[in-house]
Amino acid sequence: MVVPLGTQIADPLERLRYVHEAAVNSKEMTNAVGARTLADYSQLVPAGLAGLAARLYTRVGAANAHAPVYNTVVTNVPGSRVPMYFCGARMVAMYGTAPVFDSMGLINPIYSYGDTIAISFTCDRAMMPDPDAYADALRHSFAELQAATQHAPVAPIRVRPRPVKKPTAAGRKPAVKQGAA
Repeated sequence: MVVPLGTQIADPLERLRYVHEAAVNSKEMTNAVGARTLADYSQLVPAGLAGLAARLYTRVGAANAHAPVYNTVVTNVPGSRVPMYFCGARMVAMYGTAPVFDSMGLINPIYSYGDTIAISFTCDRAMMPDPDAYADALRHSFAELQAATQHAPVAPIRVRPRPVKKPTAAGRKPAVKQGAA
């Protein structure tokens, strides 16, 4: 899914609405293509060849020869909504990390656990020399959004109803077996 981040929008509530709408639209597009189709594309190139191509791409510095398709990744990793335990000790939080690859300057893995979320990031220091400034910007943006929601009237976010999937012929069971009486 490709979703613009709305960094050009100053108002935090407008930015949130913009990103929400873009995410809904992108999700619809992804669903229209279908996970099976995307998985089928992966069958066109053998895994060994794809791995070799990725290593060669990195080794020859091909990422430096063209503008990146994207330079920031945000990924959510849903965690358990119920408490988890290890040898009787309750897990109190979940944090994550993720690697950056060639031409990717930043990745933000967002993990949830229970009723909390944790946002972390990994960056390429050549593209983001001051990660502390980015961490401060994240905190500031969250505080700004939190303050805006305290004083703003609640505006409805347009949620499109999900289409009901109709059972396929293969998934239907006959009402009565043929020849049974």
